[in-house]
Amino acid sequence: MHHRAIGAAVPVARVFGADVFVHWSMTVVPLALLALIGRSLPAPEAIGWTAFWTLAYSVLVWTHEMAHVWAARRLGVPAGVVLISPFGPLGHDDPPTASPRGEMLCALAGPAVHALWIGPAWIAFAMAPADAVAPWRVGTEVFLLGNAALAVLNLLPFYPLDGGRFLRGAIAARTSVQRAEIWSAYAGYAGAIAMGLAGLAMLLSGGASSVAWALLLIAVGIVNLMSAQRLLFTAQFLTTSRQAAHADLLRERPAAPDFLDEDALSEGLDAALASPGKEREAKPETRPESSAARRRRLQERIDVLLDRINEVGGIENLTAEERSELDAASEGLRSETTGS
Repeated sequence: MHHRAIGAAVPVARVFGADVFVHWSMTVVPLALLALIGRSLPAPEAIGWTAFWTLAYSVLVWTHEMAHVWAARRLGVPAGVVLISPFGPLGHDDPPTASPRGEMLCALAGPAVHALWIGPAWIAFAMAPADAVAPWRVGTEVFLLGNAALAVLNLLPFYPLDGGRFLRGAIAARTSVQRAEIWSAYAGYAGAIAMGLAGLAMLLSGGASSVAWALLLIAVGIVNLMSAQRLLFTAQFLTTSRQAAHADLLRERPAAPDFLDEDALSEGLDAALASPGKEREAKPETRPESSAARRRRLQERIDVLLDRINEVGGIENLTAEERSELDAASEGLRSETTGS
């Protein structure tokens, strides 16, 4: 998961067939915990509790991510990367699974893990006596409430939260994947702005106890806003790729638009799918393309798709259309090079 961030992470292990990476931003977690716990405990004890709760949070993130990996594998989708980061349970940039139903089931796996964690967290909190060591009692309470909050928050229909991915699958089951991604991206925009404004309101309220939650909401809002933007760009990229595929192969590749008219897009794609041959016949005659220009165009397209592979974390994560386009472009370039 989170394939775009793998380049800024360190591989640490391979567990249950999945490569586990730790993002550099996880260093913020122990520093923040040490700052909080160090206020009430001597340094040796504060360091020990900090290590314990950092490990506990890392395990929480790992189980959330592994739930998605497990669900994807059950649906026949290859998945083998787990990224541990501070915002791990709060958003995924993964492409859709093979089917809308699979997308919805895979998305629900994350919140289900937090629901399962609530049980042992409640038992640990209830068994702790009133005079228990403060970091243990406070920590178990935060762990319990945090899992409840993550379960609810992840069910909100705002991409890239799991609820937003569920929404994408639900829309795709009734319309096209492109339209589902566009609408999910718009919902992600709305959710990100709402979370940012809520966090700002909490900061302005002046409550010292709510500062941490306020900063968390603002940070999640910013991260999710960028993820929604990437989703919209992906929808634009796939749309223009399909348009190119129904014209002569990559001969007149349209530029990615700055915005999409969903109705016009849907009508245009339907027409292209219904009669691609007629559309080609209706096009005016164009000046023949030189061999050098054709090689340059194909190489540029291959470079774009290679960048896409880096974004999604491997060629196996490309859509079927993107893989077909890459194969066709590579074969075309080989033919042009051999012919010259």
